[in-house]
Amino acid sequence: MLKSPKAVDKFIEELVPATAAKAAGEARQIQAMIDKSGDHFDLKPWDWERYSEMVRKEKYDLNQDELKPYFVLDKVLQDGVFYAANQLYGITFKERHDLPVYHPDVRVFDVFDNDGSQWASSI
Repeated sequence: MLKSPKAVDKFIEELVPATAAKAAGEARQIQAMIDKSGDHFDLKPWDWERYSEMVRKEKYDLNQDELKPYFVLDKVLQDGVFYAANQLYGITFKERHDLPVYHPDVRVFDVFDNDGSQWASSI
């Protein structure tokens, strides 16, 4: 963990060139896909998602829809996030159904420390 704001600034300064180079490489691949598709325009931010999916399909034969069954919210939440939090910090979560929420998709959990003491309710 970075110990000071100066260390954070230095880390970001070192990170920027690598991420910029990676993004530029992806942009070149996407622009090539645009050109290959018969469209003739320069890549804009709003084109990125559509054409990057086409690049992924060509390069990796990857279809996002085929991945969706592996990233079901409950599975990611229980077997991913909550499991990792338990393994790393010893905390557990218990869902609450007795509290009002502003939307039916909202879920509320109590958080417990490894000694069983309650941390807080969070959404």
